Amino acid sequence: MAYSELIKNFDNIRGYMRDFFLYGFKTREEYDRKSARSYDNERRRIQSYLGHLISFRQTPSGKNAFISLEGRSVTHNPLYQAFKAKSFTNKDITLHFLLLDILSDAGVDFRKVSGADSYGDVPQAYSLKEILRIMDTEYLTAFQNPISFDESTLRKKLKEYEELGIVVSEKSGRTVTYRLSENEICLEEYKEAIRFFTEESPLGVIGSYLEDRMQADAEKAYPTGRNDENGKCLPGRNDENGKCLSGRNDENGKCLSDKNDCAGKYLTFKNHYIMNAYDAEITELILQGIHEKRLLEITSFSRGDAGVKQQTVIPYKLYVSTQGGRNYLFCMDADNLRPYSLRVDYIQKGKAGEACADYDRLLKVCERAGEHMWGVSCAKYRRYEHIEMDIYVGTDEAFIVRRLEREKRCGTVSKVDEETYRFSADVLDAYEMMPWIRTFFGRIKAIRCDNEDVKNQIKIDMVKMLKQYEDENAFS
Repeated sequence: MAYSELIKNFDNIRGYMRDFFLYGFKTREEYDRKSARSYDNERRRIQSYLGHLISFRQTPSGKNAFISLEGRSVTHNPLYQAFKAKSFTNKDITLHFLLLDILSDAGVDFRKVSGADSYGDVPQAYSLKEILRIMDTEYLTAFQNPISFDESTLRKKLKEYEELGIVVSEKSGRTVTYRLSENEICLEEYKEAIRFFTEESPLGVIGSYLEDRMQADAEKAYPTGRNDENGKCLPGRNDENGKCLSGRNDENGKCLSDKNDCAGKYLTFKNHYIMNAYDAEITELILQGIHEKRLLEITSFSRGDAGVKQQTVIPYKLYVSTQGGRNYLFCMDADNLRPYSLRVDYIQKGKAGEACADYDRLLKVCERAGEHMWGVSCAKYRRYEHIEMDIYVGTDEAFIVRRLEREKRCGTVSKVDEETYRFSADVLDAYEMMPWIRTFFGRIKAIRCDNEDVKNQIKIDMVKMLKQYEDENAFS
């Protein structure tokens, strides 16, 4: 099969993009999941999408390719580019443009077919048979070897577009007609909101497509992107040769106006987890399952298991780790009805199954488990780990108490004496609390926990800290 920059299935490139971005340490020979040819093809595709972000490193074992990108330095996630390189069959893409052209009010003369008296009488809605007739007589006859479409294919495509909101159907008697849905939203009015949710929403790829639409509308109104409606250079932005005077250009070298670069002016992201772009399709599937209360049939892998596994789960909620920014699916195994969490980036593929008849009852089980989750883990479901921590609080340090109350999650805070407050909680995985516990080092007077690993880790951390403090050169 000839090489193409376009991809039929995003899953084919998703793993490589994640490895290149997160790791970037494997050479061509070390990728053993697929052939060397597959590696070369996927690397070429990624390079065509993100050429300015691809770097190479020569190591003793060979040449490594990696995506070099700091999330805090960008306002627009470039990883969405891969979603915009989907391939289509000739038949599918031909039908797409024919349908949109017929259903648009572009002024095409369909008088021969519809019987309208003038262009102004061209109807905005057509029946299935009318669309087929228009295709055959007004479009396909212009081709030497035209592609033919049957009624069943057209009906499926119209149903698909109706579900996507592109087409609206109306029934009059026994006849069903179709028309394009009306766009009554001015995207320009929501520009800043779209740019924000492009980077923050679980499905930011939608915002990325909307941004493309806004850009296309702007270029249509101002073809150069740098001139007014009369073709005149806009003051303060370009010189007489169209060169940007502001000193700010996007990755394509295009001039950024002060008006349109709101994201760069007003939006910065402390924790910009752009890697979640890879999981957009899986995230959409999960949200669909939650919304429709459906089972999900998923294929996933993990570092702890050999190979991949297939399972059926009941989705409940999506969690985002505050430590690494990864998305986690909190769900229930459909076989043993046990709640657990699964990293979304470990899910290779999936599909929506049948509706779960007992969803609402099982949902309450997940809710009870969720009440004792400190973070995203519930590995020890049905067995809580009790933890208590006595914290020193000075007489003028009420802010420490306020912080405990604010961050306690599923725990409680009580006063022991004038200088001691106790935090206690029953959690499913106490080890998840370690980063938070460490922030109180120097104030912890006593700590008790059912999990011996947690207590041992705290001891190790404190010994290391004391050794650091005892080093006379540590603070020189």
